[in-house]
Amino acid sequence: METFGNKNIFAFQYEISEKIDRYVYGHLAFWIGGKLIGDYIGYSTISISVSFLEDFLKQYPRRIYPGSEFKKSTELFFELYDIFFDENVIIDPIRSQYTNIFWLNFVGEYSLLDQIGMILINEPNLKRQRLVWKYFVDSSIEEFFLPYDYFDKVANDFVEKANAQMKDLGYIRNTN
Repeated sequence: METFGNKNIFAFQYEISEKIDRYVYGHLAFWIGGKLIGDYIGYSTISISVSFLEDFLKQYPRRIYPGSEFKKSTELFFELYDIFFDENVIIDPIRSQYTNIFWLNFVGEYSLLDQIGMILINEPNLKRQRLVWKYFVDSSIEEFFLPYDYFDKVANDFVEKANAQMKDLGYIRNTN
């Protein structure tokens, strides 16, 4: 088991277990504010998580939501996540891109999917990054503020190390 980042701020905790066919499997969860978030015991496809994270990191310049610093966590989460599941709302083309820009569910893969919805917003005016997540079982919402760029620095370190470990297992990324 390895950890990247500070568990009291934000960290990735993961373990690579095996490579089967075209995928690398193991365990993955996040630490946020000293609290384990996600299902670390469950099996995740680490190769898919890393691929989604690489794509997510490319969205860094677009991860700003105007006025987010003035919104409550529940309002912000609804606008960037819950609205996509509201049958009464027509999603415009700009909002349809939010899943790629703000959502961390796919990065967390089976650790988060169907259990937790999570978004990350950059708030450069306040020199912070804002994590907001919702537990689907009881609809409770939590948030935590990270130092600016902290998530991206930790995520890049995690991606670099995980890619090296997967390569050592003979994993070759399918570029199709």
